[in-house]
Order: sequence, then C-alpha cells, then structure tokens
Amino acid sequence: MTEVVIKGEIHTSESDLAEERELLVEGIDALVLEGEREDAEYGLLRSWYATAMFIVGLILFETLYSDHRILVDLADAQEAEVYATRESDAELVKNANPLVEVVAAVLFYGIFTVSVFWGLFTGDTLGGAVLLLAAAILPVFVLRVHDMERSDDEVNRDQIMANKIVEAAEGADRVVAIVGGKHLDGVVSKLPEEVNAETKKPAYKMYSWQHAKEVAIPAFTALSVLFVLYLLVLEVFQWALLHA
Repeated sequence: MTEVVIKGEIHTSESDLAEERELLVEGIDALVLEGEREDAEYGLLRSWYATAMFIVGLILFETLYSDHRILVDLADAQEAEVYATRESDAELVKNANPLVEVVAAVLFYGIFTVSVFWGLFTGDTLGGAVLLLAAAILPVFVLRVHDMERSDDEVNRDQIMANKIVEAAEGADRVVAIVGGKHLDGVVSKLPEEVNAETKKPAYKMYSWQHAKEVAIPAFTALSVLFVLYLLVLEVFQWALLHA
C-alpha cells in the first residue's frame, strides 16, 4: 500500500519548511506541491488580474512566502515525480463565476484608482501604498474564497488537490503532499477510502509569537518593496498627467 503523507503548512513558515525537508529526506517517489505548474497567460480582458497577481507575487510570494525550490531539488535528487496542484494561476479566474469575476475586477480598478489619487492629492504615500496592496489582495481573496467554497468537484480546489494526490500515488511507494493548512482537512475529506493518508498539521498557529518572530524581517522587506512600488506608480501617473 502506498504511504501518503499530507503536510499542512503556513506558507510563510520556515518551521514548516524545515519539517517538509525532513519528510522528503526520509525518501519519496512523488511530491505534490500546492502551486502552479507553468506561468499563466491571462489575455487582454484579464490584464487587471495579471497586474494584481504581479503585485501580490512581488510583495508576498517573493518576500514573505517560504521558498519551496529546496523541496523540488530534494525530489529531483531522488528522481521523484513532482506534481503541481494547478496548471497556472490563471485557473483561479478562469474557473470563477462570471459575476464573481466582475466583482473582483471592479474591486481592483476601484481601489487602485483611489490609491493613486489618494497619493497624488493628499501626499499620504503610506496610506496610498496600503490601498495599492488592498487593490491587489482583495480581488484575489474574493476569487480564492469563491474557489474554495464551490461544490462542483471539477473546480473545487480541495477536490483538485485530492485528485492530484491520488494520481501521484499510482505506482508510488511513498508520496508527500504539501498543502496550505486551511486546505488540510478539506483535502483529506475528498480522498477516496482506499487512500489512507497520514496528516501533519502546521508547526504552529498562524497567529502565534513563533510565527511573528519568523516573519518579522520578511514582512519588513515586503513593506519596503510595496512602498517603492507605490512611489513608482505615482511617478508614472504624475508623468502621464503632466504630458497629457
């Protein structure tokens, strides 16, 4: 019988990453990672989403989130198969209900516009930077919540992850899957009865002193990147207004 271990993580936790490395060092045949397999192509109509994901990626994924490349390297060293739980980040918006997609787009354009004019006319660049971050995060959050709560198995995120684990387990002796802590129970509940998975919860709670200590420096870096990005956005719009 295939041994399946599903590790829930806080995406910004170095302690979880350390535990995941230990799981892989024990030996694996397949690794399932929550994430995209390839870069997304959004198209012109969804350029707003591409912009939002660029901002989120630059500020969060590149600075706050733990780097899973070490896990892929460990899997490759063992000639293990690596599976991603989605083809690309575009799936989130492509699978959304059209009405939800419109609401998310309106949120992005509305808050982004307010953030620019807030900085230009009040001079409050700190408040404007926070609004810029909200313009990127809130629409993506709306789409993610919608995605997680959909009951249709073909687009339900937990079901898609469970299906990928089942696929990885075919012909493998040991599978390790890394998913967000909030997905852990949902993914397990979607697995077929013949898959008896061992689960491991995140190393600590999201709102804990240990997590706060680990994320403090990356959070400062993320805020610095956000502020610089916002100043660049203001410079572009000021130039455009002067040359209009």
